[in-house]
Amino acid sequence: MRGKRGASPREIGTHTIFIMKRILMIIGVVVLLAVIAAGFTIYTNYRLNSAYSVVKIGDSENRVIGLMGKPGKILFPTDPSFSSRNIEGCIQEYCYDAMILPEQWIIGFDKNGKVTNRNHYIM
Repeated sequence: MRGKRGASPREIGTHTIFIMKRILMIIGVVVLLAVIAAGFTIYTNYRLNSAYSVVKIGDSENRVIGLMGKPGKILFPTDPSFSSRNIEGCIQEYCYDAMILPEQWIIGFDKNGKVTNRNHYIM
């Protein structure tokens, strides 16, 4: 019942329950998104590690792309972060970066598109 003071105790309880449900729903969505993001990151790192372990010196670019997917970056010797300067014949690198973790897989190629070197960095 309403008086001069405002909402009745029942109306206050109903409103509080509504707000609590809304807060719990928002927390649930945030937790779900965090779990999905973590799962995707773990899956991506697992896939890259598995594919990297299969890549061998002499493999073709097409095989590497088939195993590891499209690289995040392609580096050339003029790039300051090109890490294969001391590898004879290496003219480009495919770089695959982990989603969140400081981890990187690098595959170097010669002028014929064959793997010359492979590196896995955990920073």
